[in-house]
Amino acid sequence: APFSVRGGGHMNFPDSYNIYNGVLLALNNMNNTTVNNGIDSTFTVGPGNRWVDVYAALEPYGLYTIGGRMKTMGVPGLSLIGGLHYFINKYGFVMDNILQYDVVLGNGPQVVANNATNRDLFWALEGGANNFGVVTRFTYKAYAIPKLSITYLQFNTSQVKAWV
Repeated sequence: APFSVRGGGHMNFPDSYNIYNGVLLALNNMNNTTVNNGIDSTFTVGPGNRWVDVYAALEPYGLYTIGGRMKTMGVPGLSLIGGLHYFINKYGFVMDNILQYDVVLGNGPQVVANNATNRDLFWALEGGANNFGVVTRFTYKAYAIPKLSITYLQFNTSQVKAWV
């Protein structure tokens, strides 16, 4: 039977899951997050998470990760297509900050893909979407929460003609 996989879910319009007359595998209950707050500061996250939940789990540890700019985005959708972020110039794409994937392949076995094991699959998952299997867990790099300054500017539109 044809099937499609949905992670945290962000695309809430009809037909966004690309499945007609088939099965939707919703992974939203696989929403655990484990912070490995050691020397290397990594964390693992299930595919049912949204970035808002990941950021909330990391914050008590003073950590942050390269994830979705919109907090309501699902983790796997953004991570498996590359992923833009506010700090892309410093840390690269979201996919550049993934250290390991746990994947169920189309023919059944569950494997680990990282820079040392199943390197070809690891490379393919970086931007290859969900074409190579179902990712059941991601391991990401974490960083100390950056100190930022944000400025919000608001203009009265009634004065636009004076500036044109």
